[in-house]
Amino acid sequence: MKMILHSLAFLAISTAMLPLVAVAQESFDLLIKNGRIVDGTGTPWYEADVGIVGDRITRVGNLSGATAPQVIDATGLIVAPGFIDPHTHALRGIFDVPNAESALLQGVTTLTE
Repeated sequence: MKMILHSLAFLAISTAMLPLVAVAQESFDLLIKNGRIVDGTGTPWYEADVGIVGDRITRVGNLSGATAPQVIDATGLIVAPGFIDPHTHALRGIFDVPNAESALLQGVTTLTE
């Protein structure tokens, strides 16, 4: 009887720990680690990692077990989506907008009329 109880206890503990062992390692093309995420919703920033595949953000959160060929350490830095400048007159041509490069360097990724 004692042997059965020990076996059941071992089985229960092993089963409970299975999710900890069976977590699949995620892989991304680019991993931005430990950034201060500002997501544009108006909520305060929070620290997290960002996983990117191709040109898409595929996951935001704790990605400590993830791998990527390129990893950026963003500790202490802000990670945010591209900003939109709604008044640039850029429709006449991006090369006719003298401050386009400056805007890009400041995080503006979309210029509108």
